[in-house]
Amino acid sequence: MSFTYNSTGYTLKFTDEGMFEWATDDLNTYGKVELIKDGKTVLGLDISQDLSKGDGAFWRMTGVYAFLPGAWMTDLIEMAAYIDGMHARERDQWQNADALARAKQIKLPD
Repeated sequence: MSFTYNSTGYTLKFTDEGMFEWATDDLNTYGKVELIKDGKTVLGLDISQDLSKGDGAFWRMTGVYAFLPGAWMTDLIEMAAYIDGMHARERDQWQNADALARAKQIKLPD
């Protein structure tokens, strides 16, 4: 996926490497996530997912294989803060809507 943030172009690349064929007792699938700027990988993460967890499985970081410090780090922190802020607003909106719906169910005696 390619995108622009603060007039800087980035690519986020996900590679699903699958499962190890030789490990019959390993229920993990493996992959990589790369943040690319100007054609260079500035951050590369090894990731895995435990398939034995069924619908509760999620990808998690297992290691860092590439790291090229630079101005992109500020952009990444800003993007993360923006995403966190959006999640907080969504959570607050849901909680407020839930509180209003519950309050509507309260019937006071006449």
